[in-house]
Amino acid sequence: MTQEQLNSTVYFIDPKTNTIDSSSYRNFLDNFKDLTTTPRGVAPRIHIRDERELWSWGIGGNHPYKLSEYSNEEEAELALYETFECDLFKNDQDDTFYSLSMEEAENELKERLSNQE
Repeated sequence: MTQEQLNSTVYFIDPKTNTIDSSSYRNFLDNFKDLTTTPRGVAPRIHIRDERELWSWGIGGNHPYKLSEYSNEEEAELALYETFECDLFKNDQDDTFYSLSMEEAENELKERLSNQE
């Protein structure tokens, strides 16, 4: 994953309203973070500490451990968003559709609406 990919625009179908919306891929992935309770409240299970270390809160949010360390903050951020992307693919309960093309999103929405009739 690159910064360019994170900053690219994606078009997605809101499953509650059946409308097409858009955002940066970064903001889109923010909606799929695996959250857990922590001593500090609810937070993403995977997070960055000390600007370049990727950590997990562990089981139940009470057993933090370091997953990996990167040479700089940007590499750590990219790795973090890769974990959010994995969360999207494995935990998606709403049959989320997204695309880099508005036309493809419109075609998918038409197909979904026709299947509801």
